[in-house]
Amino acid sequence: MTRTKTAKLFFQLLSASLTLTFTACTDNSEPPRGRYERGVFILNEGAFGNGNGEVSFFDSDSNKVTNGIFGRENSGRPPGDVLQSMTIHDNAAYIVANNSNKLLVVDAQTFRQTAEIALRQPRYMVVQGTTGYVTEWVSNNFANPPKGRVAIINLQVNTTAAQDTITTNGLFPDQLVLSGSRLYVLNSLENTVSILNTQTKAFEKKVVVGSGPSGMVLDRNNDLWIMASGKADYSKFPLVSTLEPGKLMRFRISGADLLLQDTFTFPAFGGGSLIANPAKDRLYYSFNGKVFDLAVSATGLNTQPLIDRQFYGIGIDPAGTTFYGAVAPDFRSNGKMVRYSLATKTALDSATVGIAPNGFVFR
Repeated sequence: MTRTKTAKLFFQLLSASLTLTFTACTDNSEPPRGRYERGVFILNEGAFGNGNGEVSFFDSDSNKVTNGIFGRENSGRPPGDVLQSMTIHDNAAYIVANNSNKLLVVDAQTFRQTAEIALRQPRYMVVQGTTGYVTEWVSNNFANPPKGRVAIINLQVNTTAAQDTITTNGLFPDQLVLSGSRLYVLNSLENTVSILNTQTKAFEKKVVVGSGPSGMVLDRNNDLWIMASGKADYSKFPLVSTLEPGKLMRFRISGADLLLQDTFTFPAFGGGSLIANPAKDRLYYSFNGKVFDLAVSATGLNTQPLIDRQFYGIGIDPAGTTFYGAVAPDFRSNGKMVRYSLATKTALDSATVGIAPNGFVFR
C-alpha cells in the first residue's frame, strides 16, 4: 500500500480508467536472459492480500514491455504481496514486499533471486556504501499503531542484526532521504520527519511538518522538499471538504536540524507523489488529479498543470526528457504505463503492465 487504507479507498473510488490511442508493444513471451541492464522497471503492487505483486520491464531499445519478470526468472514463483518499492545498487535490485514482510535481493541483470531478508511491514530503502536502510511500519494496525523502525542491513552478507534495528520516534515511517551522515525519515501517520544520525545510530530530533506528509526529495542545493496533503473531512463522502490545505515545503538542512525556508500552500486538501528530475532543479508532483511541475527556484506554484491526468505513480527518465505515469484503474485488474514528452507535453505511447503499478526504477 502506498497510502493509509482510508486514502487508498478514496483513490479507488475516484480513479477512472482512461484509454489512449497511443500504444507501445507489450511482450509476454519469454525474454532473453540477462536483458535487464537497460530500461525501466515498473513496480506493480498487486491486489492487497492476494500475493500477486510483480515487476514489469520496459526495454528502451526494443520499445517493449515484458510483464511478470520475477516469476519468469524464478521458476514461476511470485515475489510477494504488495510490492512497495525497489532500489538498485551495485547491480543488485532490492525489492520491498510490504505485506509479505520481506526484502528480496535479485541480480539486476538476470533478475534471479540471490537472497531474502525478513522484515516487518517494510516500505522504502536507501543505500550508502555497503549499508542499506529500510523503513518498517512494524504493523499495519492503523487504530493502535506501534512505533516504527529503521532496519540497518549489511549488503555484503544481506543480513540485519537485532541491534541494528532502530525504533523510530514516529509512527509509520515511510520515505527516507540520506544527506551526509543523517537520514531523514518521513512519518506518514504523523506530521513529522525524524532525523537519524547514521554514525551514532540514534535519532536526534523530530521536526514538525505539514499534516499528511506523502513525499520527500532533495534538490540540487541539498534542500529538503516535503509534500503534505493536509486534512479532509470524509464524513459526507463522496463530498469531501478541506479541513487543512495541502502544502509543499522547502527546508534547509542545518546540522541536525531542518530550517523552514518556503511554504507553498495549495488551494485545497490534496497532494500526493513528489519526485525531482535527474538534475534536481525541477520538481514534479500530483495534486487534484493532475501533475504539476515547479522549478526549485520558484517563488510560487504553477496554476496550469503539466499533464491533466491522474496517476498512481510518476517518474522521470535519466535524460530528463520523458515523463512516466502509472495508471491503476482499480486494484484488481492490470494497469498501464503511459509515457509523455516533457518538451511537447503530449503522450508518446502506453502499454499494459501489472495490477496497481505504483512507480518506476530506471537503469
